[in-house]
Amino acid sequence: MKIGRYRTPSGAVVLGEWSGDGSVAVLRDMDGVLTGRRGRTPGEFLRGLRAVVADDDPLIRETIQTILTRYACDCTVCADGAEAIEAVQDRKPDLVVSDIAMPHKDGYEVFAATRAADPTTAILLITGFGYDPGHALVKCAQAGNNNVLFKPFSPTDLLEELQQAIIEARGASGCSIVRTGKTIEVDAVLAPVQPPDVICVGRNYLCGGATPSEAVEDLEVFLKPTGCLVGDGGAIEIPEFEGVTPGVECEGELAFVVGCDASMLDDEASASSCILGYTVAIDVTARQWQRGSGAPAWMRGKGFRGFCPVGPSLVTADELGPVDGLRITTTVSDRVIQEGSTSDMMRSPAQILLELSRHMPVRAGTLVLTGTPTYSETDAEVRVLSEGDVVTVEIEGIGALTCPVSHVLSHAGGNSG
Repeated sequence: MKIGRYRTPSGAVVLGEWSGDGSVAVLRDMDGVLTGRRGRTPGEFLRGLRAVVADDDPLIRETIQTILTRYACDCTVCADGAEAIEAVQDRKPDLVVSDIAMPHKDGYEVFAATRAADPTTAILLITGFGYDPGHALVKCAQAGNNNVLFKPFSPTDLLEELQQAIIEARGASGCSIVRTGKTIEVDAVLAPVQPPDVICVGRNYLCGGATPSEAVEDLEVFLKPTGCLVGDGGAIEIPEFEGVTPGVECEGELAFVVGCDASMLDDEASASSCILGYTVAIDVTARQWQRGSGAPAWMRGKGFRGFCPVGPSLVTADELGPVDGLRITTTVSDRVIQEGSTSDMMRSPAQILLELSRHMPVRAGTLVLTGTPTYSETDAEVRVLSEGDVVTVEIEGIGALTCPVSHVLSHAGGNSG
């Protein structure tokens, strides 16, 4: 799955898969990882969905309807299986909640009819009975459905099971970003993630014939403010202060997004499972402010507007596969300034996340830049960006991120740090 964030003509921000014609296939972020909406009210994922609820017990179906409509889910309620099948065929719902034992048609028949109508419809079966060899749940499991809610249940139980059912029906390898089946026109490309934090790793590539034994022992880490992110096509802005030459340079990097809260991870395998996907990033630096004494002056050079372009999309880890041999090329106005491969990394993305998690809690949605290959251009003056330049970073298997370089109006004052 290649996930992007876009702005629609009405100003709404959506996740989607680019179709190439100005529209996107809309995605839903079930956990709020990419949209910065972590910690939102449980059940928000139901907003705007269509549901069919079937149970011959009026109290149960009215209870489920009340819970779902609380989150702006449009519900059709049915008193038996035959009525539910008719509603599924007519309404084409996003999800179906059905009791097992009902008059006329049972839950398995509702399940089978739903699957036949649309295999991406989420289905949650409800029962007050246990398993036996002829139980409808056994037949459903054999047909690929394991989403079951046992009576009695709480509203929290219902919401958790519904979310899992939707992820399994529409997700990719358990990914909490799911397809909705809807298409919408868009007119602006944004960074594919709205992260709570941006963590950057320095000096992570073997350079000039160095060996792993000569690598930096400690992980070199710095932060960027989230406000400096822009998407594909967004401008890298050269800050102007009177009498100051900022010395703006850029570096192309592989970046990844953390898919779940990560703290004190056990090993590389557990760290790898926490990586949602990969994207292209550009680490822009105003060297004038990086050469000061002390961390505050050094950090200022990393955070001006447009100093962290990201995109064009996030490629999920399951789709991209291994990232240990991807080519990275950075071009400035047709001038190649960097060429390298992720095979030269001293620490892999999983190793970086493992080490980070043992020093700090890494929140879901965090964007991590993994370092950069060496410059092809050794002359520092040649690498300095000027207004009118166009920067493109391309990473094999992910895509190309292109940003123009512009000048901003003079900042107040002339403090160079």
